[in-house]
Amino acid sequence: MKEQIDITIKPTMACNMKCKHCFNGDAFVQTEKLNLQTAYLFMEKACQEYKKVKVTFHGGEPTLAGIDFYNNFYTKQRELQQKFGTQINNQIVTNGLLLTNEFIDLLNEHNVLINLSFDGPYNYLLRQQTQKVQEIVFKVRNKGGRFKCFCTLSKSSATHLLDIYNWFKYNHISFKTLPIEKRGYAKNNVDIIMSPEELAENFEQVYRIWLTDKEFDISYSTFEEFANLRRDLQHRKFWFERKIAMNPDGRMYTFGRPNDIHYCIGSPVEVDSLNDCFETEDYKKFLSSLEQMRNNRCPSCESSTVCGGVNINIAYLYVNEPELVDYSCRQSNMLFQRILNVNDEVINDFKSGIYDKYNDYIKEKYAPYKGGSN
Repeated sequence: MKEQIDITIKPTMACNMKCKHCFNGDAFVQTEKLNLQTAYLFMEKACQEYKKVKVTFHGGEPTLAGIDFYNNFYTKQRELQQKFGTQINNQIVTNGLLLTNEFIDLLNEHNVLINLSFDGPYNYLLRQQTQKVQEIVFKVRNKGGRFKCFCTLSKSSATHLLDIYNWFKYNHISFKTLPIEKRGYAKNNVDIIMSPEELAENFEQVYRIWLTDKEFDISYSTFEEFANLRRDLQHRKFWFERKIAMNPDGRMYTFGRPNDIHYCIGSPVEVDSLNDCFETEDYKKFLSSLEQMRNNRCPSCESSTVCGGVNINIAYLYVNEPELVDYSCRQSNMLFQRILNVNDEVINDFKSGIYDKYNDYIKEKYAPYKGGSN
């Protein structure tokens, strides 16, 4: 058996909300939901071939498939786990509108990480039904289980990043911040897109506050990733191998974002093994496109060592327009350089024995740099 695979399942591309920035944009069309037997087969092949399987339900809005779809799927998944001894990590990305008490309890029963799209006090800038979703956010939090919010930053909300930070801190909700980029609906709503300079400046200001915030006791995964950045290390491994997504048509694609619709790698009905998908012409063509972009752009970028071309690959998953890929690269580079400068300061403080002012997360993360006494 191979070590690990990540699979994304999209039971529908329909959605019950129309967010101003949605990267899928007009890809949200009414479709039949994914055949449950096809989803079973996809899961079974993954469990047969891999020791660890990470399963993400995405869309469209995945909860539109209905609670029975998930109840049946997770029941079958548990059988497969017992049969093959597979370690399974489940998560779902949802706008939360359909998360009833029963639905939340089902997800918690199966230890599903609930990633709920909600932008804190500025949710109304991009999304609908803010009050209802906020109530659901608090309900999910109060029921326990694995849970965090995906908070999208727009041009207007990014200037209030500290307010957002404090809102999640006060309400004890772990979160991640994701900046809007020029893709999907956002390409036609340019007023919500900030410049790379604005984003980098706002992130740096609040990141500096977080570093010494000893009362911060939740997870802010964006800043935790920032804390890992080093000038001589690639911040994230090349992570496109061993990832497969299934669309509502029952076909499999390279990752599960809009642009990979051009790279179909079969269906679980057609292939004997999921490993065969990684040998298809479309998969090789996909990897070749990524390699070509890295070769063309990365050598001249000052963040090439840190990025390793990963961010240009992420951008390409969403769009194939060169100017939009360039925008994403410029934004990543500016952000990397800002945060690297801050982390250099932290490292120097630890080497000088000045580390008592930092929060516990940073004290642990930077402990190897300690020198002297505080």
